[in-house]
Amino acid sequence: MTEKSIQNGLKAFKKIIALNGNKERGYRNELRHFRHDRPRWLSPCIYEPSIALILQGQKKVIHNNRELEYGPGSLLLTSLDVPVISAITEASPEIPYISLLLKLDRQVFAEYLHQIPLPEQECIGDFRPLSIWRVDGDLLDIFMKMEEACVSDTLGSLLMPLLKKEMAIRLLAGRYGMDIRKALHATTSAGKISCAIEWLKGNYVEPFNVQTLANKAFMSVSTFRQYFRHVTGLSPLQYQKSLRLIEARKLMLSGEVDATHASMSVGYESISQFNREYRRMFGQPPMRDIRSIKGSNLF
Repeated sequence: MTEKSIQNGLKAFKKIIALNGNKERGYRNELRHFRHDRPRWLSPCIYEPSIALILQGQKKVIHNNRELEYGPGSLLLTSLDVPVISAITEASPEIPYISLLLKLDRQVFAEYLHQIPLPEQECIGDFRPLSIWRVDGDLLDIFMKMEEACVSDTLGSLLMPLLKKEMAIRLLAGRYGMDIRKALHATTSAGKISCAIEWLKGNYVEPFNVQTLANKAFMSVSTFRQYFRHVTGLSPLQYQKSLRLIEARKLMLSGEVDATHASMSVGYESISQFNREYRRMFGQPPMRDIRSIKGSNLF
């Protein structure tokens, strides 16, 4: 597909989203929409394995001191759970920021990982948990089909599993596949760190020993610490802290708990320590931060 055809496809896609805007989305959790009428300040979060397509506006993501900026027609491929600081840099009521995000299902990718060979030379190079690509016609077509399927429970239940499989096949077979493969292969360093991260995500409330994680990754403690920081930009303990604080923020935004209960829910024993670390990460004390988010209509 030529660049002109892709531009026309993006315009058609925006019209489809506009038409579907008021429709009930039966599969709303499968393909997420993001729309913002004004820029958003830099905010810490953790990106899960996913592929995002920007249709309109501009965004900036900072990971491990590396800045990535991307706009209409760009794909952000995240192959590993990584902490980032993100901001929407261009958005207005007249030209809002619009993007779509699909989480990547490890089981779906694992099904085709060994069926789709990748030339050996393609595996050379450093692992990148975040990468930006120009969308091609095949992936744009899959996104459009997903959008059309998501407005119907019937179509969604029948087509979304097939479309997710097609997306996995296209990604693994294309120029995007190298980093996904490295994150999925249990024998690669990236794959071992991915397994350690999965364990942390399920156990971040509890204290842990770095030796335990290193053993799970089949690495020495020194090698594990070094590569974990290389991939994520944080030490294992800092990563656990990020998971705790981000989850606590979600709990407070839900309105169900206050700062004290949120801190206890994510594993903190000291509310003063929680307040200090929360302010260091998000720039404000917990409840003031929550009021700011809700008052700015970003929630």
